[in-house]
Amino acid sequence: LVELGAGRSGHEVVKRTLVVAMEKKNRERERASVLLSAITRVYGSEQFFEGFIHALRSIDDLALDTPNAALLLANFIARAIVDDVLPPVFISLVPERLVAGGRGAEVAVHVKALLEQHSSTRIMNVWGSGAKNSVDELKESVKALVDEYFSANDLPEALRCVQELDAPAFGHEVVKRIVYRGVEVDKSREAVALLKGLLAEGILDHVQLTNGMQRAVKGLPDLCLDVPDAPERLRTVADLLAFENLVSPAFEQAVLLKTKQRSDAQAPPSIDKVRTYASFIVEEFLVCESARDAAASVQDLAAPSLHPELVRSMLRLAMDKTPAQRAQVGDMVSSLCVRGALEAGDVEAGLELLLKRVEDLALDVPKIEEDLGHFLAHFLEDRTLPENFLASVPGLAGAERGQKVVEAVKAKLSLPLQVTVVKQKVRAIVEEYFVAGELREAEERLVEL
Repeated sequence: LVELGAGRSGHEVVKRTLVVAMEKKNRERERASVLLSAITRVYGSEQFFEGFIHALRSIDDLALDTPNAALLLANFIARAIVDDVLPPVFISLVPERLVAGGRGAEVAVHVKALLEQHSSTRIMNVWGSGAKNSVDELKESVKALVDEYFSANDLPEALRCVQELDAPAFGHEVVKRIVYRGVEVDKSREAVALLKGLLAEGILDHVQLTNGMQRAVKGLPDLCLDVPDAPERLRTVADLLAFENLVSPAFEQAVLLKTKQRSDAQAPPSIDKVRTYASFIVEEFLVCESARDAAASVQDLAAPSLHPELVRSMLRLAMDKTPAQRAQVGDMVSSLCVRGALEAGDVEAGLELLLKRVEDLALDVPKIEEDLGHFLAHFLEDRTLPENFLASVPGLAGAERGQKVVEAVKAKLSLPLQVTVVKQKVRAIVEEYFVAGELREAEERLVEL
């Protein structure tokens, strides 16, 4: 999967793993759960969230081949929560319409029952496999060895204990616990020394270090409740790690943004607040790559009527970034729609605001048509935007610049999109059936399609 290099398609890997495993026996389902836990080192948390969401959306179709699909998916979700693949509050983050009734509601009920009525050990054995260490046991072991290290300052012993855990997929939790304990007892240099030693010995890798630091930044608001100086201390850890070239210098900026976002949270919604949040969301996502945190920030803003301005501001900020970062922001906006934090109409309205201001933007963004074309192509390809939106571009941006934007889109996409062609053909077949009433002919044409 690493060699495949399909990071953006991680959600499809997760969904396909679930779908195929549902058709197998419990032995293969156990292996699928182990695989999902293992590939947390390959794909980000948002890819797992979206993969499970896509499976939940398809639950009625899955039930045609697997009648107990709802129960099986609930087992997979509960197991993924215990394995730290999904957050414990996953069900509460699912768009309400997916669990409001039918099999979606059945999945939600089963998951809640498993989590409330059974221990982690029971859920770890949900497929009937043999006994194994639970996540809770691993967390307790990590806590004990980290506490001992900061008490005795015995680096070789701490390295040996982490290695004996033999839980490479749990590396991010080790990093987070080391960082948090270092912040709590104000021993940043000792924390960095242990992290550096774990990397030098090959016990952890840079991916695990980055993921652990991302989790530490995400949890900063909660840490501040117990340690008021946590932001400054965490910045010190991030700065020391960056000085050793172990993490990106952007982590320090992420800590600042998370702190400021927390202090400004009580201000009433306004255009200025929306723009500030846009900056928070974009900068934090570029560091942490967490669509879940981005969605939480949108919800904290609590200003649905200003979402078009939020989208406009985020995309405008992205234009000042590198091409790779612009693509990341595009992915983030799409993920926000999947998660229900934004509506497709918000994205459409936000792009309209950008297109109307294209003349002014051209003064600061020389390749404005190309940048807008990139975003339009991205949102058309993932179906956030309808294809007929292109027809409105010249009217919004002006004939000359609008046409250049459309040409930029066509240079990136083959139009009309395949999904649009299929929809048109299906519509024609159905309309002809309503007129002629030829059932067999309509059936044959749909089969051919």
